[in-house]
Amino acid sequence: MRDKIMVKKKNEEIKEKSEFKPAENARAEELEKYSKELEEDRKVLDNIIELNPYSVQICDAEGHHIRANKAFQKLFGATPPPEWSFFNDPLLKKKFPELLEKLKKGESIKIPAIWYNPHDVSPEAPDNPICLGATHFPVFDDKGNLEIIVNIHEDITELKRLQEKEKELAAAAETKAIIDGMPDSLIVLNLNGVIVNVNPAFTKTFGWKPEERIGKSFDELEDIEKFMKPLGELIETGNVEPVETVLRTKDGKKLAMSIAYSLIKDADGNSRNIIATLRDITKLKRAEDEVVAARDYTDNIIKSMIDTLIVVDPDAKIRTINPATVELLGYKENELIGKPVATIFTEEISIFKGTRLKKLIEEGSIRNYDITCRTKTGENIPVSFSGSVMKDKEGKLVGIVGIARDMRLTTHLIDELKKSEAQLKEWAKTLEQRVNGRTKELEEKVEELGKFSRLAVGRELKMVELKEKIKKLEQELENRI
Repeated sequence: MRDKIMVKKKNEEIKEKSEFKPAENARAEELEKYSKELEEDRKVLDNIIELNPYSVQICDAEGHHIRANKAFQKLFGATPPPEWSFFNDPLLKKKFPELLEKLKKGESIKIPAIWYNPHDVSPEAPDNPICLGATHFPVFDDKGNLEIIVNIHEDITELKRLQEKEKELAAAAETKAIIDGMPDSLIVLNLNGVIVNVNPAFTKTFGWKPEERIGKSFDELEDIEKFMKPLGELIETGNVEPVETVLRTKDGKKLAMSIAYSLIKDADGNSRNIIATLRDITKLKRAEDEVVAARDYTDNIIKSMIDTLIVVDPDAKIRTINPATVELLGYKENELIGKPVATIFTEEISIFKGTRLKKLIEEGSIRNYDITCRTKTGENIPVSFSGSVMKDKEGKLVGIVGIARDMRLTTHLIDELKKSEAQLKEWAKTLEQRVNGRTKELEEKVEELGKFSRLAVGRELKMVELKEKIKKLEQELENRI
């Protein structure tokens, strides 16, 4: 192109002269010969361009279209309008502004891949996006000015689509691997609630093979209405809160499930399928029930206690009290929660202060400590306090649990016992005196009885002796006769 322009200029210069000198004629013949050679070269170049399988476009220095080969026409479907400029193309300016600046400065550039719709440039061109790989290089004149720009385009639409398809397949394979490896059951349903697909975790959890459930509704639910109700809201709003319900396995076993729903849409934003992710929470629900039962059991114990129970936080503020505390002190529960414990214990002997608190924390517990509670009306009530500290896993103090027993009855009984003891001592003293007097009388009687006994025993012995003598005399008398 550049050579053609140069030859044309030379011919015009020759025609302007009215007379030809012999040397000039020779020069003219040389130029004509050179022009013919250039024309042959141009034809060869044109053939190369036309027969090139790639799209070739020639633009002027401002980026306007000059000419293109058949491959360009076939690829783009139309010639760009006159006002179109390579440098002002909106898509190129948006995506490759730096490359365009390099091209203006005389550097060749290469665009590896760009999706381009010729219809956006020429309304008569097909509305069919294509993916292009392009090389653009400048051509300069003898003075070094940018003369033309050559654009070579390669249609890589099919290659790009194959690559995107490979990515989609790889992503689908990765997604399938993730779904197959999920510990939670997954069900894909159509918009009518019919099962389209299930994952291996579903089969493992519920015992059904995919072919036993695909194409059927999930009518084995314990509460089918609770399962199906969120689907309408999901389709309408695109979002719905998880629900908890009970499902039956193939063998009839009931499982507590938490079900989360999500909506699958196509490229146009239309709803296609519903994904239900089912998490088995049977053990969790059982554990929750056990925790609730344990809490209720503990609450019942606390509420049934006849002694007052007070839980105090590390800042010596009341966290929990039981009904017995309310009854004893005359406060309502909300009047004490969050209040300093000094509200109910006399300040000067509170064990929740100073060295007593430090000792309680160090030893971990305290038993039968006599302190005084103060009621709402200001009455002081003696109590016997036992407490223990609560610590977390790291051993940090989280609170103190205290039980205070009303000692008024016990104190009254002790006072009564003391009175009774004094009376008993007085009675014992009186009894002792009476016993001592009676003992003396008895001793005197015993002395008298001793004397009488000795006298009586002596007479008896004397009579026995006399009887022996009489008997002996009687025998002697008989012998004499």
